Amino acid sequence: MHPANHLSFLRQGKVRDVFCVDDRHFLIVASDRISAFDHVLPNTIPGKGRALTQLSNFWLARTRKLTGNHLVDPDPVLDHWPGDSYRPGSSPPSFDKQYVRDCLEQLQWSRKPPTPTLPADVAHQTSRKYDEALKRFIENPDEETLT
Repeated sequence: MHPANHLSFLRQGKVRDVFCVDDRHFLIVASDRISAFDHVLPNTIPGKGRALTQLSNFWLARTRKLTGNHLVDPDPVLDHWPGDSYRPGSSPPSFDKQYVRDCLEQLQWSRKPPTPTLPADVAHQTSRKYDEALKRFIENPDEETLT
């Protein structure tokens, strides 16, 4: 049973679900769904939602004094593009979904439904990227990562 089942469901995005908590609060749930090229794929990436939530909570708490944000209660969201690879007008490599994008390109998918199912190794490699992000940014951050 989903922990938000007692709340009013508002909408489902590509990878997040939104529930109404009360008149002033919403719950945003990051799922394990994966999207690429604006389409949701049929398989999920185990642990993706947890990783995105932990990363969001970490950065929202860390930047709260700099600017207000929507984090009310961090309970136990990642296209990370390395700055040195960004060029205006380009689509830089995706830290978390590059294996998915490369696979879809190799399959020569038309970017129209139906979406193909990802091979297990691609889902596994993508899951490992979310684990790596948690280690890099939260568990073992170095000063360069946090500045």
